[in-house]
Amino acid sequence: MTPKNETPALIASLLLTVGLLGGGGWWLMRQLNIGRLPQSQVVSETPST
Repeated sequence: MTPKNETPALIASLLLTVGLLGGGGWWLMRQLNIGRLPQSQVVSETPST
């Protein structure tokens, strides 16, 4: 049997796995609104004349 260079395939599969997990986590956080700080409402008051 001849030795095969599996390093490029392993790196590609690692990058694909990390990308899928990161994308899935990002999507899930956006769907559940996790980690989103409540935004304060800025009210600008103008003096009435």
